[in-house]
Amino acid sequence: MSNNNVSLFNTPGPNDIPLGAEPPIASNRLVYNTDDASTLERFKIREICEGWPLHRDACEWTDLRAIFDPKAFINITWQQNYRDEAIETWKEGFKKGDFITHRALGHAVEIKGDRAIDKMKVTISWRFADDDGVEWDSDCDVRFVFFLKKQPQGWQILCNHPIYEKDKLVPVDPTRLPRIDHASLDKEPKGYRFLAYGMRRLGYPIKQNLPQLFGKERDELYREMVEFLDGKEIDFSQDEF
Repeated sequence: MSNNNVSLFNTPGPNDIPLGAEPPIASNRLVYNTDDASTLERFKIREICEGWPLHRDACEWTDLRAIFDPKAFINITWQQNYRDEAIETWKEGFKKGDFITHRALGHAVEIKGDRAIDKMKVTISWRFADDDGVEWDSDCDVRFVFFLKKQPQGWQILCNHPIYEKDKLVPVDPTRLPRIDHASLDKEPKGYRFLAYGMRRLGYPIKQNLPQLFGKERDELYREMVEFLDGKEIDFSQDEF
């Protein structure tokens, strides 16, 4: 029996990093088994990044705003905005009835001087309904990639740029399955197709070339992580992925 698993996710092109090969990593970064002071810094960063799902989902805008640099940039499926504009978009979403939760899972934190990267595993769960009112969730597994810098007041997030790995449709009532327009669904990126399909039905524009499990955009994001940790000043609003 042939193995068709490779068709289940986006695959790299001929000029991209091959399947199974390690992406770029920065040299001389602090990751594991560091001294107590560095370990404490990594835990501080983890706490800050976990503030994203906890505060956003609870409309705790003051605390959410505090974890971001004032000019922080948010680059996600349905908006590419600076901190304050992103928060206003989320507020409007709640008013319209958008029902989104985030389940925060593990972290990997890298520190180099006054800069850090936190890769946080998250499941985005968004509740949708079909034209007959049959409810379903899109559960999308992502890695939130946070770029942070240590400011006089402590660590703050400069950018969040997720990698969308895999998603699925979960019927709320397993005895009632939603009707899906598969022609529309199949046009969406594999890593976040159910999420994008549901959001597009709500009228949101969807960015089509965000990083997924493999491919050019993911490779470019990893290179940007290395450049950032090495001290390069990056205008995250200019990212084309």
